[in-house]
Amino acid sequence: MEHGLIITPVPPPYPYMSMMATGPGLVQLEPLLPWRSDSRLQAASYAALSTSFVAGEPGTYWYVCPTPEHAEKGMVGRFIIR
Repeated sequence: MEHGLIITPVPPPYPYMSMMATGPGLVQLEPLLPWRSDSRLQAASYAALSTSFVAGEPGTYWYVCPTPEHAEKGMVGRFIIR
């Protein structure tokens, strides 16, 4: 399953299509983490991508997987900038 990451100030809960609630976010991780499947386990490897984010002001920010249903099922986290 492909995964992505956006950083947003919009808190959960998120609907099935989380991007409908969060919009494009303040930061987007591009490209999406690559697809892995059971039929390609020999070629599959764990992907690693990175991004950076500089908070413009203190507050609570959320990192969210924008793939449908992922954020709704809990694939989110928060960090607090003081």
